[in-house]
Amino acid sequence: MIYITNGEKLRDALIDFPDRIRNRVLRKSVKAGCDVAGEMLKNKLPQRTGATFQSIASKVKLYRYACWGGVGPESGFIKIYRGEKHQPSKTFHLIERGFTTRNGRYVPGMNVIPQISNSPQIETAVLETMETEVKSIWAKG
Repeated sequence: MIYITNGEKLRDALIDFPDRIRNRVLRKSVKAGCDVAGEMLKNKLPQRTGATFQSIASKVKLYRYACWGGVGPESGFIKIYRGEKHQPSKTFHLIERGFTTRNGRYVPGMNVIPQISNSPQIETAVLETMETEVKSIWAKG
């Protein structure tokens, strides 16, 4: 979970706008933050190619008083590998949290999501995008 801590001025600036414009600004800014988080997640994966790497995507949802953005493997993404279907959304938790092999050996997880969610780069991307959008709207009048 990522909380924006320095956005009070921008939040107050968004209150003056109609709902449609405010939602557009929020969606673009949270999408920018999710894109940064997605790139960070892709860089931390053990294998830079493959189905899991290709399936990393972001999603933004707007609610009346909140905006949510998520990053992870796409749920509908399927890749055929050696004649078998591989769906990364069903196996990503094994990469993240670890698993025990059939012979009893434990493979530790990467625990990447908490590292990414505490990154200041995401907050910076969100605030910069929000600031540029608000300035462009004010310039249009």
